[in-house]
Amino acid sequence: MKNFKIFVLGMVLGLGLCGNAKAQTFRYSNKPKNGPIILVGGVSLLTASILENNTQGNWVYSYSQITNSFTKQYVRPNILTNTPVNIVFGVGVTLTATGLISSLFVK
Repeated sequence: MKNFKIFVLGMVLGLGLCGNAKAQTFRYSNKPKNGPIILVGGVSLLTASILENNTQGNWVYSYSQITNSFTKQYVRPNILTNTPVNIVFGVGVTLTATGLISSLFVK
């Protein structure tokens, strides 16, 4: 509590000693657009989630008595039911759509 009081006292003194503080008016600035940055981030999250989902698959071996042979198949989990991956997938889709809309329509 003592540290909080000292902090508040310092803030009050600091703000009170600022004699030249005044409200600033809005000025238009030509800042770069953030749409392409959000788009690239969303696409990278989508790519990472799809690649991670592909690496979490399992090899399934089956034996056929008719042909007397083994078959091997790589089974990937469903991306919408794979809990850690589907969150990243959803965020990637959202950021990609937001970045695409922002870069195309926001001026």
